[in-house]
Amino acid sequence: STNLEATVKAVDSVNNEELVLIMGGKLRQDFLDLSSLRELKIKQIFAFGQARDLIFRQLSDIFEIIVVECLSDVFEKYKFNYGQRVVFSPGFPSFDQYENYIERGREFESLVNLSYSS
Repeated sequence: STNLEATVKAVDSVNNEELVLIMGGKLRQDFLDLSSLRELKIKQIFAFGQARDLIFRQLSDIFEIIVVECLSDVFEKYKFNYGQRVVFSPGFPSFDQYENYIERGREFESLVNLSYSS
C-alpha cells in the first residue's frame, strides 16, 4: 500500500496480536497523522525509509518500533518464524528508495524468499 487507509485495512484484516507490520517510505506533505493505527493489534512495527522517524515519534508510545534504514535491514535484523503473521503494507509512497511500488514489492518478495530458503 502507498496510503495509510490501505495499511489500516490490511492490518485489521489479519486481526492477530502477534502481527508484525513493516511500513515506511517517502514522506508526503499531507501525511502527518498515524493515529488510526493506534487501535490495531500489532506486536511490533519495522519502520524504514524517510518515514521511519515519523512512525517512531507517533507510535513508539504504543508499539515496539524497530527503526531501520531500508527494507533489507528488516531481514538482516530480524528472523521471522515460519507461520508468523507479517504484513508488508508500507503506507507511504516508494519513491524515497525505489523507482516505483512494483520495484519495492519485488524486493520484499525476494527478501522473503531468501529469508525462508536459508
